[in-house]
Amino acid sequence: MSLRNIDKFITLEAKEAYLTLLKFWVVSLPIFSAVLLLLNFTAEMRKWHTISLFLFIIISFFLVVLVKFLLEKNSNSTKSMLFYYFVGISYPLFSPLIVFFITDLFAPDFSIPIMSHTIPSLFLIMTMATAFSFSFRIAIIGGLFSSLLFTICFLWLQFNYAEQTDHYEQVLGITYYIEIVLYILVTGLFGGLLANQARRMLIKISDTVQEREFVSSVLGEYVSDEVRDKILQEGGLSEEGEEREVTVLFADLRNFTSISEERNPKEIVSFLNQYFDSMVDIIQRNGGVVDKFIGDSVMAYFGAPIAIENPQASAFKAALEMSEELNKINKIFTLNNYPTIKHGIGLHHGEVVLGNIGSKKRKNYTIIGDTVNLASRLESLTKSNQSDLILSRTVYDSLSQFDQNKMTLLKDLEIKGKRDVINCFKLKLE
Repeated sequence: MSLRNIDKFITLEAKEAYLTLLKFWVVSLPIFSAVLLLLNFTAEMRKWHTISLFLFIIISFFLVVLVKFLLEKNSNSTKSMLFYYFVGISYPLFSPLIVFFITDLFAPDFSIPIMSHTIPSLFLIMTMATAFSFSFRIAIIGGLFSSLLFTICFLWLQFNYAEQTDHYEQVLGITYYIEIVLYILVTGLFGGLLANQARRMLIKISDTVQEREFVSSVLGEYVSDEVRDKILQEGGLSEEGEEREVTVLFADLRNFTSISEERNPKEIVSFLNQYFDSMVDIIQRNGGVVDKFIGDSVMAYFGAPIAIENPQASAFKAALEMSEELNKINKIFTLNNYPTIKHGIGLHHGEVVLGNIGSKKRKNYTIIGDTVNLASRLESLTKSNQSDLILSRTVYDSLSQFDQNKMTLLKDLEIKGKRDVINCFKLKLE
């Protein structure tokens, strides 16, 4: 395997999978110790047999913990990581073989009995545990490798205890051998299928989480946290358009073209970002959704996709706060030799069509309709009417008496695109 292929093999997911497998060994080894302790008092085990098996379990425990620690280090080379992975997978598969030879060395009279149940069970457990690698290939190789190791144990008995095994033909004969090997291979296959399915599910879950985090981060740039969480909770935004009643807000900087001609592009971008950062924060804080930026203008709406109690009042409050914030920004601009700026805001409430609008390749979740156009027209009239804010009758009628007292009537206002003159209200000069 080339280093290039090894780099592809060792992924973050693979690392997590191997660590999961090693955690299984860490938990299992103390359980094996408890079983061994129980057998020591119930099966009349030899003293050195028990001691040697305990030492083997202790050494195995610390070895696995060491491998786990080395895997969690971020400074490992590719080759060393591959070696640790190999040890983490292969060493536990060797453990039944080691247990068999320890038994054969210190308690040979137990070699045949444990071969009839303990050793096959250990091989099956260790083979099945390779499913924690989340790799079909590793689980299959684990089954083949365990079959080979079991074959070594079986042949060892046949050559060294030929006379004794003759008496156990029904238990330790060739039929028994084939049966156990098939069990181990099937266990490896089952573990591999399980690992493959688990891996697919984890990838799917990971993709879903990443998509959700991406949507969450994108929504977080345009809507308040409450609106974002509500949209995610309901499973996203509808692809189909829907009619909704909203309050539309348009805010536009005045004379920004002349300011742009006097400044370099970097200053203009920095200037706009400062302005938009403050305005967007106010809009979102009041439950609004920033729809889009159009040059030096910002368009927002209140009351969708999540309904709020009084979108007109929320939009009005946001407009007042935006004007107050602009005064603070101008003080900072004056200290930095920036020109002071003014903006105009238009508010209108009415029906819009809300949905994903655009081409197949690019869509925007936005609003369209006459309500949007009228709000834009009202904003454009703020300059000629010497006011930072103009709102329509539908917005005015929903305001409290206290807020209405801040406005003054503009009678018979001619609006571009409208046949009839309408009555609107502008913010009184203080």
